[in-house]
Amino acid sequence: MLGFWFARRGLASLIFAALLALPVLAPTAASAQGVAPAKPVGSPIGIQTAYGGLNARPWFADQPDYFSPFDFQWGDGKSWFNAWAGAMADAELSDIVFGGDGSLGNVGLAGVSISREFGSLGNAIRFEWEVGATLFFGAETFASAQAYLITRWIWFPWNKWLMTTFAVGTGPSIATKKSKYEKEDGEASYYKNGFMVELTFNLPEHPNWVLQYRNQHRSSIFGVLPNAGSPSDSHNIGIKYRF
Repeated sequence: MLGFWFARRGLASLIFAALLALPVLAPTAASAQGVAPAKPVGSPIGIQTAYGGLNARPWFADQPDYFSPFDFQWGDGKSWFNAWAGAMADAELSDIVFGGDGSLGNVGLAGVSISREFGSLGNAIRFEWEVGATLFFGAETFASAQAYLITRWIWFPWNKWLMTTFAVGTGPSIATKKSKYEKEDGEASYYKNGFMVELTFNLPEHPNWVLQYRNQHRSSIFGVLPNAGSPSDSHNIGIKYRF
C-alpha cells in the first residue's frame, strides 16, 4: 500500500514537471518537425511577445501592470512624438459624434506633442501624459498649448492583423487669441478645458509608426468655467512615432 502511494506521488510529480517544461520544449519540437514557432510581434505597449499570432494567448498575456508617473527614461519605447494637421470643425462635438457632422471651417491647424506612457491597468488599458502646441492659420492666426492626461484602450481582437487603440484625454488648454469659433455663445476665453479623442492604427510588424485620427475640443466643461464662450473642435490626421 505504501509503495502504491509513493508511485502515485511520483507519477503526479512527473506530470507536473512535464507541464512546466512544455513552454520550453514546444518551440524546440516545432522546429524539429519543420514548423516555425510563433514569431514575436510588437505590441502597443512596446514589448515583444511570442503570443501575438496565437488565438490561445492574447499579445498582452505576459505584461504586468505598472504605474510610474515620474519615470523619464527616454528611449525605452514608452515615449511618443506626435504630429498632426487638420481644420476647425463647423459643428460641435455632440453633432460630430452622434450626428456624423464632418463639416469643416476656414481655419487650418498643425500641431506637435510629446507623450509618455506611465502606467497600465488590466493589460488592456494604458495611461499617458502629453504636452503639445498647435498653430492655427487661415481666416485667423493664433496658437495654443495643451497638457493632457490620457486613458487608452489598447486591446482589440483584430490586433494581430491591424493594431488599434482608442484614447481620450483631458487637461488645460491656453490660446494666444480668442477664436471666432468660440464667440458664438458669449465671450470667448483664453483658457479652457481641453479634451482629446484619438483613434490609432498600425501594422504589427511596424509598431513604432502609427497613423492617428484626432479630435481636439476646447470647452467650459458645461459651464463650469465662467465666461468661456462656445466650445470648439478640430478634425486632424497625423502620425505617432515611438522612441
